[in-house]
Amino acid sequence: MSPGKHAGTLELRGERLCLDFANTVGWHASDHPQEWLLSYADLLAWSQHVGIVTNLQHEQHLQEASSRPTFAEEVLTRAIALREVLYRIFSCVAQGCPPGSGI
Repeated sequence: MSPGKHAGTLELRGERLCLDFANTVGWHASDHPQEWLLSYADLLAWSQHVGIVTNLQHEQHLQEASSRPTFAEEVLTRAIALREVLYRIFSCVAQGCPPGSGI
């Protein structure tokens, strides 16, 4: 990870929440992708950064995660799985794949 850079400071270039979420991996298609969502706390920091979680909600979710770490890890795993599907869809669209071509 780059010094001083983390999920809560990523540049938002997608102009749509779903595109910015797909961009929580840098250099995705390379041999050395840069993962920014390394923990549930990272997911919360990104969510706060894009404005879908308030400061209060951020703190409440962090507290809950400390008492339910397995649940927090499951949420992170599901979020990353969603992100990967979004990435495949957007990549396919960008390459002009026909609908239903097996994302």
